[in-house]
Amino acid sequence: MWEWDNLAMEIYLIDVREFLLPTVSFLSSEEANRYQRYVRQEDKDLFLMGRYLIRRYVGEGPLQKKENGKLFIEGKASFSLSHAYPYVALALSQAGEVGIDIEQKSRFEDETVIRLLSGSKTNLPIGLHWCLNEALYKASGEGYFKPKEDIQILEDGVALYRQKKYAYRSFDGGDTYIVIASSTPIKDCCIIKVTSDQQSR
Repeated sequence: MWEWDNLAMEIYLIDVREFLLPTVSFLSSEEANRYQRYVRQEDKDLFLMGRYLIRRYVGEGPLQKKENGKLFIEGKASFSLSHAYPYVALALSQAGEVGIDIEQKSRFEDETVIRLLSGSKTNLPIGLHWCLNEALYKASGEGYFKPKEDIQILEDGVALYRQKKYAYRSFDGGDTYIVIASSTPIKDCCIIKVTSDQQSR
């Protein structure tokens, strides 16, 4: 059993259809170039608002990447970013490494995805298994993502992943699954919907 501390984590969620910044001026020159290279407007919107969440809730500083591509800012809280149009989600933890995944439920009705995950060792619904796997992978900061990764549920909210123990929480967003995973226990976790009204405060 883990000793559960009074540890709170936050998830910031944006719907880019409802709140989209009119400017890209806060992007670095490298980020601005990447933004322009996206062909689809949806991808541009998700990238822009992801960077906005990082700047607003994590802070300023050079973005660096871990072995598995997870972003971090030296000296700042651990964070993780995920998107599934039209949503962008940012998980933030002051205590330990964190990972998040958000996915549209409709994605797991696709025959290609179903075949990809067939034979996975899990008692979870296929969509939740994928999201938990992705969140754990991001929290670990290591290796490569494997769709059929073996995940052992030790108890409610605790999973064994690659010989390490992680806490997790899952949320049903109606049309989405949201899963957060952490290297430290999670007692409280709330989803904060970010709106344009909050920008002006």
